[in-house]
Amino acid sequence: VGHFINTVPVHTRVDVNKTLAQHMQGVFAGVQQAMKYKHFFFSNIVRAMPSLRRKGSSQPISDVAINFFDTGVLRHGSAAAAALEALTVPQQTTAFALMLHVVRTGSGAWHVELRARNHNDAARACLNRMAWQLETLLRKVALDADTALASKVGHLMLHLDVLGLDRFQPRLEPQLLHLLAREGLRQGACRPSDTAVADEHGELTYAELFWLANRVHAWLAAKKLPPSTPVGLDMPKCRYQPAAALGVLQAGCAFVPFSKTWPDERTALVRERCELRVVLSMQGAGAPALRDLQRLDVDVLHAEHERLCLQQRQKASPTGGHGDATGVSGAAVCAAKADGETEQEWCSRIMEPHVPFAEVSPKDPAYILFTSGSTGTPKGVVVQHGGACNTVVHTAEMFGMRQLGHAFRMFAITQLTFDLSIFDTFAVPMSGGVIVVPTDDISRDPEAWVELCHKYSVTTWNSVPAFAQMLCEYCETLEVRVPSMQHFMLSGDFVPLPLPQQLRRVTTEQCAVL
Repeated sequence: VGHFINTVPVHTRVDVNKTLAQHMQGVFAGVQQAMKYKHFFFSNIVRAMPSLRRKGSSQPISDVAINFFDTGVLRHGSAAAAALEALTVPQQTTAFALMLHVVRTGSGAWHVELRARNHNDAARACLNRMAWQLETLLRKVALDADTALASKVGHLMLHLDVLGLDRFQPRLEPQLLHLLAREGLRQGACRPSDTAVADEHGELTYAELFWLANRVHAWLAAKKLPPSTPVGLDMPKCRYQPAAALGVLQAGCAFVPFSKTWPDERTALVRERCELRVVLSMQGAGAPALRDLQRLDVDVLHAEHERLCLQQRQKASPTGGHGDATGVSGAAVCAAKADGETEQEWCSRIMEPHVPFAEVSPKDPAYILFTSGSTGTPKGVVVQHGGACNTVVHTAEMFGMRQLGHAFRMFAITQLTFDLSIFDTFAVPMSGGVIVVPTDDISRDPEAWVELCHKYSVTTWNSVPAFAQMLCEYCETLEVRVPSMQHFMLSGDFVPLPLPQQLRRVTTEQCAVL
């Protein structure tokens, strides 16, 4: 029946350029070769291979296993056959994270199932998708065993996960949000002169975005704040928010966004909980409960940048009295491209911070968001760099947004106090696209939304369903469309069943509602 007293390793390799018949021949030859050593204890092999070291005796050597039983050699209906076929019971547990379980019964039928160590709903849904992909592949290759496997794979996800195994070769993505935001420029998906952030009042190029972030970083570094110090972002929704958040992260601090809609009691509570010492804001804005903190107005920094661009094109120069308005050192590098400066030189100069980035690990806090407090006192949720980076990268790549490059245009309608906004703020510069920000002045004006979407050819919308419903109703009433839209990302609340089809009517039939 089988060698139950010893495990015999069989070496094989998947090559998509080979046919199914060639693979079957190769596995058969591998089994024959391995059986020569069936009396060699498997434990000796494990001890001889340092890469197979385990942390405990109960930990399997591999998280994935193939389990094959052939009861066809036994008389159908016999006790031995029944005992082996009983192993196909779905409730049987497995010591492996994933097991492909195959049984050929005495009647000639085949039983194939995927099993997982976890039995929650998410694991079952994942197994169902994998089983469908496996069945699709097997049916295709079974029709023609003499054709290369690669020609039989028509499903992209199947090709990546099962054959190419690309997803098992992790890309070396930055695990810090402020470094991830520079990937678009570093990889050439955009240029320093390209628009990075825009609202209805103006734009920031990538050069200006990182220039402002570097200035915020330098201002915070001069305060000599301890690592992971919370820094308040008390500014209305506008094109300056991403630069402020990036500057805080570069300084090794964690940003804490505030909202002008909060009551004074909530603002004071968040300030107290975070022990805030400094806050970033805009001239003439900000909550009264935060005005006695050390403060930097980011829009004043931008005005200083524009003066520098006019005064000096090649090198930084002292700004004298102009620097007193912000408290930032007058020495600054102008974001404008200098005469005779190449694109690469310009890009390198803009990317270079005025002071070195703080030492930060993926486990350090990146930002703190506070719950609504509807069930009690608002609670602060500390989110680390690594987890946020994984979410941003995976989502942008899974749905094809990162591949759009500079054509990736995000309508960032969600307030920074909600976690949806994190994807808007960092996925777009990572891809080299444009963050289109509707300010608080038009936060409830769908007519202005449509104008911005048309002006910047917006491709992606990320919000709660209510905002998408407002857009839909406006477009249907006035019979206007937003044909550039490719993705609607809806979360945070119940999605009405008719809404996805309504959104496709005002965009295109190909628009994905996620």
